[in-house]
Amino acid sequence: MSPSFKLVWNSLLRRSRIGLSFLFALSGLTCSLSAQSILFDYTYGYADYSFGKSIVQMADSGYVFLANTGNPNGNARLLLVRLDQFGIPQFYKEFHDYDLYNGNFLIKAANGDLLITGEVKNDNTPYQPFVMRVDSLFNVKWTFVLPCNDWSFSRQLLELPNREIVMVGETYDTDTTSVDALWVKLSETGQSLSVIKSELPGDDGFTSVSLWSDSLMLVSGFQQNLITNDSVPFYSLMNFNGENHHHVQYGAIRNKAVSTQAFRDPFGKVVTIGYTRMYDDLEYKDFYLILFDSAGNSLYSSYVDYPIWQHADDEYSSMGIAANGDLIVGVNAEGNSYYKPTIILHLYRGGDYAFKRSVVRSGTGYQKSDILSQVIPTNDGGFILIGTTTSLGTHLSDILICKLDSNLTPITPTSHYLPVEEYRNSPAYSLFPNPATSKISVFVDQQQNEWVQVSLYNTQSSLLWKGQHNFFMQPQIDFDLTRYPPGLYFLRIQGEGYQLHLKISKVNAR
Repeated sequence: MSPSFKLVWNSLLRRSRIGLSFLFALSGLTCSLSAQSILFDYTYGYADYSFGKSIVQMADSGYVFLANTGNPNGNARLLLVRLDQFGIPQFYKEFHDYDLYNGNFLIKAANGDLLITGEVKNDNTPYQPFVMRVDSLFNVKWTFVLPCNDWSFSRQLLELPNREIVMVGETYDTDTTSVDALWVKLSETGQSLSVIKSELPGDDGFTSVSLWSDSLMLVSGFQQNLITNDSVPFYSLMNFNGENHHHVQYGAIRNKAVSTQAFRDPFGKVVTIGYTRMYDDLEYKDFYLILFDSAGNSLYSSYVDYPIWQHADDEYSSMGIAANGDLIVGVNAEGNSYYKPTIILHLYRGGDYAFKRSVVRSGTGYQKSDILSQVIPTNDGGFILIGTTTSLGTHLSDILICKLDSNLTPITPTSHYLPVEEYRNSPAYSLFPNPATSKISVFVDQQQNEWVQVSLYNTQSSLLWKGQHNFFMQPQIDFDLTRYPPGLYFLRIQGEGYQLHLKISKVNAR
């Protein structure tokens, strides 16, 4: 048994003791493979009220996502799930050290670890922001909880070039009910280096943080206009000690506006998104995108207006920039009524940011509430979104993940539901030889007399071969690789209550 498999095997054993896991229908994957625009579109059924929050892509093209699961009265648990490149979970871990363990944002550290931020809470205590570092198998290296008497919330975090960590958010003064921006810096090992609360008059808060240069961060946020009492969005270039180098307010375009996120694009410009109350209709939100040059001059603004979503609360909630400079922006639109929010994705052309196209994901006939948390570019030129989908009949929520191509070809109206089931321990296996030059043999120690489905894919998710085999009767199956070029391939074995996902490497004969 290979060391890598022992790690996955141990994770599956831990998962079975928890008593929760995932069972997946291969038919859903096969359907998605037939349409190259959607690599997968899954609803991950977990337990009670579950909310997808943040997602990162790993070096092997798989993913890790962060979610919260629990019940509406509290006792939320933080959930990390490892997916393969097809969206199938490999292992997961729950965190429930507190009465409430709420995750907000996830990033991948330079050494391959994962950094997570959110809030924790016990009875009769305020919300306290935390930062946690785990390895790629979700083993905790350290957890930092900011001790505070006021309710405080984290939004995002950033790893600096020197491996120090910055978390931004806001804190509520319970005596005055005012809001102050919060900035926390930690060492690579989780030691507190500095904590800064803003001293601006009125309410203010940080909403995002990203790297601008080797010595500056780009931070977005909002602050109060004391004359109009409206919220004014801003972005700041700050040094690694939390000191402002360059500060730009841009709330004069519309009023009651909040910046959700700010990024530096590949051309050295600042792109900001968020939501605003319109001057002609203060009751509803609208969404905006504004492009600035490095001096803070506004170059371009976009307020995309859909008639079907007029007089509704719409807001840009997340964005990411692809390698070619294209910008993907996610919108949470209210939809036909308050109870049926809908996800819209907008694509802007890199360089000039002219609007290119958009798609909508809303469930069949707007019968579900789809809420976007994050959308990011992927290493194949496409995009992946994470959010939450809610059945209006039950008001229970599940985690939603959808992988799209680079053109935003229309999204399928419904996702393949992946329910939580009792999980049978996956059988042990071995591959020999691997890497292989012409033939590879797969051995599976199957304990039940059953026919399982065996499928072979390439790295573009194209199905190369599909068949059935009974490993109980014949533990070995051989694959002839001579017809395929050298490279990486994926073998999926689906049995009753388990799936194996094996990597096969073909190399040239010497």
